[in-house]
Amino acid sequence: VVCGVPVPSEKRLVDELIETKDNRAQVVHDDKAAKKAILNYRVEQSLISDTSRDIASSLVKVCIETGRFHQIRCQMAHAGHPLLGDFKYGNDRSAQTAKAFPVDSVALCAYEISFIHPTTGKKLSFRKNPEGRAFQVFFGA
Repeated sequence: VVCGVPVPSEKRLVDELIETKDNRAQVVHDDKAAKKAILNYRVEQSLISDTSRDIASSLVKVCIETGRFHQIRCQMAHAGHPLLGDFKYGNDRSAQTAKAFPVDSVALCAYEISFIHPTTGKKLSFRKNPEGRAFQVFFGA
């Protein structure tokens, strides 16, 4: 779940990321140590708070093409839509949004993962419905 309503509702984000000394990922340009980070997102549903029309959150499906350190958190925040409850990569507005909904942890869930088993070569897929306060408004209690 991200803060705000991303426009466009579907987009491919391509950035260069580095891991900083203070255990964060950062988008950079022209740094030889940077690694390409690619993700695709699609807004599934958006909600606007009843108390403030400026506060909104959106359920976003993210598919990563690369697996970088804090990739989703960093790239979505850099795109202007930090994850709900993410105080490490968020900003004042995302803190207000987390307070309004109210959420106190990062609204991130790997609801589906698939991979090829290294020994058998069989494709394995696992799914889990998102849980927690941040997801209740989208999936029910």
